Amino acid sequence: MALTKLNYTGQGTIPASRISAGSIDLTSKVTGILPSANGGSVTSPIFKLNPTGSHTITNNSSTTVPLSVAAIDTHNLHNSSNYTITFTAATAGIYFISGTARLLYSPTRFRVFININDSNVFTNEETTNGNAGGGSYQSTNANTIQTVSSGDVLKMRIYFLATANQSLYPSPDSVELSGFRIGI
Repeated sequence: MALTKLNYTGQGTIPASRISAGSIDLTSKVTGILPSANGGSVTSPIFKLNPTGSHTITNNSSTTVPLSVAAIDTHNLHNSSNYTITFTAATAGIYFISGTARLLYSPTRFRVFININDSNVFTNEETTNGNAGGGSYQSTNANTIQTVSSGDVLKMRIYFLATANQSLYPSPDSVELSGFRIGI
């Protein structure tokens, strides 16, 4: 039997005419994240969490926001029992994260914390001249870009200082934690 030498011009390439249909098995031979092919799609993890109903928040105390509803959760990251997002190996990466909170009345201090693994990684503070009962519906938000790893837990916490406990503003879009992966 004679051997034929095949010459290919591209380094490390094989012409399509030399590959038979069904001869490449990507399920066991390739690792990592693959781009879409043949009309498929690759979706980046996206989440948007909101509270339900009315929630009274304690004055002068840092509180985890009760984000019990996943309005958007493309990769099932939300844990409604403890109001968190838990990242997996497949969803780890660089994320844009945004947290917004609004109270029914205006406190003198109002902070939103983006919290990962029980550590505040970003804080935004709004200081006003108002106080509880002022009726100005004070809101503040925090936006950050963070690298998260498998097993990291994300939550949003708030702190306010006023003359009394307050309720979160009941509109879902006024209180939310959202994010999406922007890189791996």
